Amino acid sequence: MAKQDIKVEVFYDGTWHVIPVYTRNPISISWGKGDPLSDPVPASLTLQADNRDGNLNPRNPMSPLYGLAGRNAPIRVTLNGTDVRLVAEIAEWNLQRTEEFVVGGKRGDSWVDIVAGGVLRRLGRGTDPRSALWRTITASNPVAYWPMEDGKDANRAASGIPGGPQMVIASGVIDFETDGALPGMAGYALVQEETTAQLTVDIPAFTNTGWFQLSAWTRGTAANPTDYEEYAPLGVELSSGRKWLFGQSTGAGVQPTFFVSLRESNGDYVLHVGSPTAPAPGPLDGSWHLMQLWVEQVNATEQDVQLWVDGSFVDSDTFTENSLPTRLLIPDWIGSIEVVDVGIAHIAVHNSQSLVSQWYAGLGWPNESAVARVQGLASERGLPVEVVGDPAGSQTMGPQYPDTTMNLLGETERTEAGILSDRRDALGLRIRTGRDLYRQDPVLELNFADIMAPLDPVFDDRATRNDVTVNRREGASARAVQETGPMNVQDPSDDPDGVGRTVATIDLNPSTDEILPHHATWQLHLGVVDEITFAQVTVNADKVPGVSAVTEGDLITIAGLPADLTPDLARLIVIGGKERIESHRRTVTFNCMPASPYDVGEWDEAVTPTSTRWGPSVSTTAGTITTGTSTSLSVTGAEVWTTSAGDFPLDINLLGARVRVTNITGSSPNWTFTISTSVVNGVRKSIPSGTPVRLWQPALWGL
Repeated sequence: MAKQDIKVEVFYDGTWHVIPVYTRNPISISWGKGDPLSDPVPASLTLQADNRDGNLNPRNPMSPLYGLAGRNAPIRVTLNGTDVRLVAEIAEWNLQRTEEFVVGGKRGDSWVDIVAGGVLRRLGRGTDPRSALWRTITASNPVAYWPMEDGKDANRAASGIPGGPQMVIASGVIDFETDGALPGMAGYALVQEETTAQLTVDIPAFTNTGWFQLSAWTRGTAANPTDYEEYAPLGVELSSGRKWLFGQSTGAGVQPTFFVSLRESNGDYVLHVGSPTAPAPGPLDGSWHLMQLWVEQVNATEQDVQLWVDGSFVDSDTFTENSLPTRLLIPDWIGSIEVVDVGIAHIAVHNSQSLVSQWYAGLGWPNESAVARVQGLASERGLPVEVVGDPAGSQTMGPQYPDTTMNLLGETERTEAGILSDRRDALGLRIRTGRDLYRQDPVLELNFADIMAPLDPVFDDRATRNDVTVNRREGASARAVQETGPMNVQDPSDDPDGVGRTVATIDLNPSTDEILPHHATWQLHLGVVDEITFAQVTVNADKVPGVSAVTEGDLITIAGLPADLTPDLARLIVIGGKERIESHRRTVTFNCMPASPYDVGEWDEAVTPTSTRWGPSVSTTAGTITTGTSTSLSVTGAEVWTTSAGDFPLDINLLGARVRVTNITGSSPNWTFTISTSVVNGVRKSIPSGTPVRLWQPALWGL
């Protein structure tokens, strides 16, 4: 057996560097997951590197790694020159040596046990739940930022920028609340019902790029809607002594407006930019609004200004000014007003040219696809996403509520009903859409002789879920129960198809409550698969071509299985795997789940014996036959069977015998099937009267 062509590299100093490895202990690589019900699992790598020259100690000043590589340094395993098996990040450098070892000596040994993981490992180490707005704004490089998502007992507002100044309560009573926040927020500052409460902070000096932006989320309610009310949730002092006021006004006989006004230190107007008509819902109506001021220094003395409200352009003007913002006042009360339920959140200062898009982040990115949700979360960490399948067919998500990155990824994977994993050829994520799992052609076709022992059939109830409830985050729920048929909830002593009740609750985040019954039915469908399957399949990758091409979500098949296991072709979807690379051998163990639940129907599919079809569900045999001998079968059933010549042949299931039907005559409830004496899967047996008659491969509704 030929020696494995193995190359292991560590990335540092801008390029990949080969490191020596031992194969006396196999290199172990795992990818995907082992349990189809689990959330995403990080890929992993363990190997033993040769450190007899002492160069693989990142803390050794004489090592080429010193100051250039360490924890989370990228590592890559490649076979045969181009077959990248995994790119991961080194989590552990475990330095080992024998007692008698000395660098340069002839006795003893020194090595490094390297443990590495995909980026999901690092993403999973964060435990601080973050809001969509925090994620969006911090990723946009603000020069100053105060999320206002502090705890109830806080007496200051923390900066969203490390080392930034805290915002202090200068007067009055200001509480920090979560009730009433938008989905994209984790809290806000609630200004109590008085005209003296105020938060203040000095804006750290920042580079004058020729542009700056000020943005704030605000909510308030006019106490007396018939009176004229003018309210400024945010005041911004400039280095010139002037002040910007972010304002809202409403009242009987006046046009409700959002506005920004520039005023002298004595209160005189310099400029007023506002909405001739306010977007609905309007100002001071109790709804959250985003106000953004965009300023460009067009020359030494003039600035252009634009007002944006709720993500839409409102008004613009040009005026004489050349100063930058220096201090915030929140709110900046204007005269004697009656505004209650005042909320302030996510105040940010930017010095970039492009307006920072925040509106849909505040809403939690509702109705974006599951693929887009994964891409957005990955982009916050600068990670690429490989998408397998059509993103246009991805499930539509509900709002992204504050949570950890891994929880959000897991929620998205469950809602999509696809497979989310680490990429293996690069540091990044990979999502395979749920619909891309449907109706696949096999990537790898195996024979029983290709399989390494053990090949243990799975015929148990560990994956059974016959009473399923799905919950929508912050929404309704739906329940689906298998009352009859395979794997139903009845007691096995009362119904041979019954297995007892197994209850499961699954938390999802689809966009609407209306879709929940479909999710519940789909999850129930996955939980009542009644067939022998194989959870793990191991092959010698050196002897079986095409093994390296198999990845998460691919279909593999096994033909020629012993008849006592199953007479049928085993069809499995790979959800993960483990590779064991030795000096002269490589084995791959695929973690699998049954493929049959993903055999969804296709409308107007060309007719073949193996076509998926919709058919009756409650027909039974009306007499006794023997498969392989009988040529006619009487069937009783109120539901209609096809009698059209163009629909034949078709295959039916009679107690595990795959019987080919070449014609059907009759009408409900009495039917006569013409059947072939050649049984497709070779199961020849007596079929008693009253046996259920089902299509061999009935069409299923996909999600």
